[in-house]
This record gives sequence, C-alpha cells and structure tokens, in this order.
Amino acid sequence: MEARNDDMLYAVTQQSGNGVHGLLESVFGFLHRRTDFFYQMEPNDKMGFPPGVAESMVYQYFKKYQDQHFKRFPEKQDLKERWDKYNQEQQRLAEEHKKQQEAKKLQQNEQAESAKQNDSEQNQQQEEVKKQVQQIQGGQDSQKAESKPVQQQQQQQQQIKQAEPKKEIDPKMSRISTYNGDVTDKYSWSQGITEVTMQIAIPQGTKPRDLDIKIKAKHLSVALKGQPPIVEGELCEKVKVDDSFWGIEDGKFLNINFEKAYEAIWKSIIVGDKEIDPKTVDNSKRIEEFDLETQGHLQKVLYEQERKKMGLLTTEEEEQRKLMEKVLDSDNSPFKGLPYDPKKYGQNSGNNGPSPPFNM
Repeated sequence: MEARNDDMLYAVTQQSGNGVHGLLESVFGFLHRRTDFFYQMEPNDKMGFPPGVAESMVYQYFKKYQDQHFKRFPEKQDLKERWDKYNQEQQRLAEEHKKQQEAKKLQQNEQAESAKQNDSEQNQQQEEVKKQVQQIQGGQDSQKAESKPVQQQQQQQQQIKQAEPKKEIDPKMSRISTYNGDVTDKYSWSQGITEVTMQIAIPQGTKPRDLDIKIKAKHLSVALKGQPPIVEGELCEKVKVDDSFWGIEDGKFLNINFEKAYEAIWKSIIVGDKEIDPKTVDNSKRIEEFDLETQGHLQKVLYEQERKKMGLLTTEEEEQRKLMEKVLDSDNSPFKGLPYDPKKYGQNSGNNGPSPPFNM
C-alpha cells in the first residue's frame, strides 16, 4: 500500500485503542459492510469471489510484505522457522492427545455394547431354562421323578459356587500415573487442569454389567451389583457429568475420567479422603488448551522472549527506537544526521546533563 495512506491508517489504529488488532478489525469490518469481499460467488453471480479466493488474497498480501520484512531483517527468518516448528510440534501433540481420548471413548462404548449383548444372551438362556423347568414340573409323575436329579444337580452347583473363595481386591496394583494426585487404600488418581483420572482395583474378570456406577455433579458411587459400595462420597469439586466416562482395563481395573466443571486444583477426589498439598501441583497447561485470544497473547510473549535470547530488541523496543530516530533526526533537531546510539540515551555524563542519544 502507498505510504500516502499511512497517516490515515495510523489514525485508525490510534482511535481503535487496540493497536494492530483494532486496525485489522476496522479493515475487515469495512470489507464486510461495504464490499462483496466475503460474498461467496455462485456460478451465475456477478459479485463476490469463488470459494477460497478471498482467503488466498489475504494470504498473498501478507506473504508479500512478510518477504519484504525478511529481506530487511534476514536474522528473523530463522526465528520464524523455529517458531513455526514449535507450533507444529504443539499441534501434533494436541492432535495426538485428542486421538487418544477418542480411542478411549470408543473402547468404552464397545465395552458397554458388549455388556448389553451379553446381558441379552444371559436373559435368553435364563428364559429357556425356566421354560424347561416348567415343562418338567407340569409333566406326568414319571417326568417329575426324572426331574429330581436335575434339581439335585442345581443344588450341587449352587453349593460349589458358594464354596469358591472370594476374589480379593488389591488397591495397590495401580496402572495409572499419580501425577498431581496420590494413592489411597481404595484407589489411585491423577489430575490435569481440566480433568481427573481415577483408577479402582476390581475383581479379575469383572464385566461392565457387574458394576453399579453413579456419577453426579458432586457425588460418586462405585459398587459391584448387590454389594456395598467400594467408593462412595461427595466429590471435592463439581464435574461435568455428560463429559465424564468410565471403562474397565484388563478386566481388573476400573478407570473413571472426570471432566472438571471449572479449572481448579483438587486436594482429593472424595471429601474426607487423604489430601495432597496444592503447592506441589504442576498447574501448567498446553497453549492449545487456552482460548484463541489468550493463545495469541502467550505466543507474543514467547516470541518476545525468544528475541531477547537472541540479543534482539523486543517489538515494543523496536517501535520506540524507530520513533526516537524519526523525532531526533527531524529538521529542527540538533542531532540530525548523527548515528543513533540507544545505549547512551538516558545516561548521565558528569554534571553536564544527559548524554545525547547519538554518537558525536
């Protein structure tokens, strides 16, 4: 764009009160209100642009002036490449985490579906056995006599089942990390900024249909059907019930994933259980977990830190330097034509006042 428009655009930037963000808001707002820039052209239309063309135009002009910038400051090209590589790695980690969560949910759904199918088959078998027993009981006397061995066999099987040793639960056999969490006598747990993972040891071979699990916004109950709860109580903080889920791992561990209702550090999962020291918790989180506006601010901070490590001025310092050069090198300035030396600016030289910001 021609330099003659700079004063007008600078005034727009000043009036917006939000720097470059305000300028971009004004420009794209104008394109939206007064032009057909965002109108997606249909085959018979005479206005707008085909799909993707408007975005391509924006990127084309961005790339044009970015290339000019790198020609003036070639050392920043390397900084941009390093920054792009960092962003790509962050995006890869975020996508990998998302895939893991989706795979985990898919596994839980498959287990739940399998449990429903097994329940259906079991109910069908019970109905068939019930019909057979009714036929035997409703038959002739000779058939009643023949049914006695069947009844005796059922009684023997019931006695054998009662005599079997009960499977013990070992809560110490944890399979999850206790990062930012702990191990209690009933369960192990870990947490991040937005989620909590809980693992409970259950008898080997336990199926989803054998469990009675109730997750509420502020309460949890976990039990084997027909038995007292393994874990029950008030949750330390509220959870999003619809986004929380559970599943069985290796037939001997129950994993429960809670989605926190708000970002907070939990001292424990169940109120009254062993608490951790919140001061020891790592409460950091990945950049992509923040909203877009916060991500932009964080990336800018990291960018400025990277410039300082390379011995370069920050963006704000660079703008101040250019402004000082322009003002002090103006026609009425006694320092006009002298090379600018920012290191001398503001330094005292004996009793003669501040030294000039130029090399004399």
